[in-house]
Amino acid sequence: MPQSPALCSPEPTTDAAPAIFVTVAVPWRGGAHMLPRHPATHNAQAQSGWKAVRYAPRNHGIPAGRHLRPSLGRSNPRQTCQSTATLTLQTADFSLHSLAGRVDVGGQACRGPAAGESHSAGSEAGAHAAVGSGLGGLERVQQQRLRLHRHHLRLAAGARCWALSNNMGITGAIPSVIGELSHLRSLDVSNNNVSGPVPTSVGNLTRLESLFMNNNNIYGTTASIFSNLLPLRRLRNLDVSYNLIIGAIPLAIGSLGQLQSLNVSDNISGTIPPSIGNLTLLEFLYMQDNFISGGIPLALSNLTSLKVIEMSANKLTGQIPAELSNLRNIEAIDLGSNQLHGGIPPSLSELTDMSYLGLRQNNLSVTIPPAIFLSCTQLGLVDVGNNSLSGEIPRAISSTKCQFVVINLYSNKLQGTLPRWIANCTDLMTLDVESNLLDDELTTSIISGKKKFIFWSHDDNSNLDPFFVALSNCTSLQEVEAAAVGMGGQLPSRLGSLLLRNMWHLNLVLNAIDGPIPASIEDMTCMTLLNLSSNLLNGTIPMSLCRLESLERLVLSNNALTGEIPACIGNATHLGVLDLGNNHLSGEIPRAISMSTEGWWFLVLNLYSNNLRGTLPRWLANCTTLMILYVENNLLDDELPTSIISGMKGLMYLDLSDNRFRSHDDNNLEPFFAALSNCTSLQDARGTLDELPS
Repeated sequence: MPQSPALCSPEPTTDAAPAIFVTVAVPWRGGAHMLPRHPATHNAQAQSGWKAVRYAPRNHGIPAGRHLRPSLGRSNPRQTCQSTATLTLQTADFSLHSLAGRVDVGGQACRGPAAGESHSAGSEAGAHAAVGSGLGGLERVQQQRLRLHRHHLRLAAGARCWALSNNMGITGAIPSVIGELSHLRSLDVSNNNVSGPVPTSVGNLTRLESLFMNNNNIYGTTASIFSNLLPLRRLRNLDVSYNLIIGAIPLAIGSLGQLQSLNVSDNISGTIPPSIGNLTLLEFLYMQDNFISGGIPLALSNLTSLKVIEMSANKLTGQIPAELSNLRNIEAIDLGSNQLHGGIPPSLSELTDMSYLGLRQNNLSVTIPPAIFLSCTQLGLVDVGNNSLSGEIPRAISSTKCQFVVINLYSNKLQGTLPRWIANCTDLMTLDVESNLLDDELTTSIISGKKKFIFWSHDDNSNLDPFFVALSNCTSLQEVEAAAVGMGGQLPSRLGSLLLRNMWHLNLVLNAIDGPIPASIEDMTCMTLLNLSSNLLNGTIPMSLCRLESLERLVLSNNALTGEIPACIGNATHLGVLDLGNNHLSGEIPRAISMSTEGWWFLVLNLYSNNLRGTLPRWLANCTTLMILYVENNLLDDELPTSIISGMKGLMYLDLSDNRFRSHDDNNLEPFFAALSNCTSLQDARGTLDELPS
């Protein structure tokens, strides 16, 4: 997981002009797709760090974490004065300069230097007073009529910035008295529990340059909120994202002509007004996760300073305007998860600084313009999956070094073969071309040297050894996804030694792989997911699988495996999904299972359609998290598992049919159904009785 950059690093300055800040610093947060969020500071690490964030591929199993992005809510206050009195706000410091008289903050009294007293630089006077949550303390400070317009007020985090942490749990409404801080230049209350409307008095902060209120419970209409903000003609950074604001962006947004970054994500609806084209200084525009409808306004092409456009996960319709090619400073465009149609404009190839292009999950058709791959020499992340694109993958790229890190072309109608230039992309982490019409062989030269994740699509090949040998050259390989690609032949007996020991995900489902599961698989000690289901595998389940102590999901269903389930499978203490259904397994279900430090945490147990005998093991009663239990179509001979079922409080799906289950106590089914009543999430239960009640 990427680490957040330093929250702030104020540089000393000799500038005599006073600087006044109220800031609550913000760490990195999750988001729907990886794009940078611009901080108010000119921090090179923060602005470029997003390029190094691992872009995780789409997950075919239990969903993985979503991509991270840096936060917009940051500021870089200038250090213009020394602290002579300190009031402690929980874990941070509230610093005032030339504090005069008695101040009551949060019900605690502090005494600073009296008027006229002098102190040497760096001396500490006054006392520390604990201040409770809430903005009331700020209001009480203001009521003391301190001349804050002449001094430096900061709530920031860390020893150098005297910051108030963003997770301080500040609650309540922003007090209207905030409007009296007429020299305030930055206000940041993001990532707290601030509620209520934005007070009209905020409009009095006419010197405000940065306003961060994101990730709170602020409510109101966009019309009322923006009407309060219109007097702030110096405002450069505005973030009101992830609140409870409703309504469309008002036409008056165009009056905030000094805006450089705007984030209204997860709040708004309606269409984008053409007046947004008046924000000619805008560099960062975030509107994702909304209900914005209509087309992309041509007025956006006026914003020639734009570096980032993030409008994913909306309801945008129409075509992508060719006029976006006017945005010559653009670095990232994300229009994914909308309802856009038509083709990808070839004119986007003129955006030579673009490094990210996200158009996934739309209704785009026609071909991928080859000029984009040729001319956009900085392009590193291309995500156009889940559209209706046809034709071939562009056959050529710029003659300069390949910059691609992510190529997502999945779920389209692309034909032909994989271009050979991919072999030169040594930094490539994700190649996802599944669910297309590609017709190619396993091209080991393309795979060799690649890192992290591989998604592959190819034609039948009966010799898999070269493919896995090529994979062994990928020194950072962690995941192989080759589902439903027609792969045939046997898994190499040296599979475990070929696939590096940091491999954690191997998915070869829905192929035509035959032969046994190699015992050498035990060498893949970091494996958490092994999915070989829906192939033609035979032989027994190797006991060496029991040595994969990190294994969380083992899926071997729909094969021709024989023999018994290894009793040692219970040693995999992290195993949550065991799917061995529809094979030819015999013997009993293992009678014992080891308990991890977190207890039994099975989620799915699929053993249906085998030749298993005996009874249901009693340890199942301890699996309170079990959601799915399928043991139908076996040879189990047991009483209805009343005591077992009563412990499965999370059970959602149960199938005991086509076995030899019988009721206890003269065919009295009442105890069994009473046990089922404890399964409050149960949606489907099936079973047949060997002896029906009279």
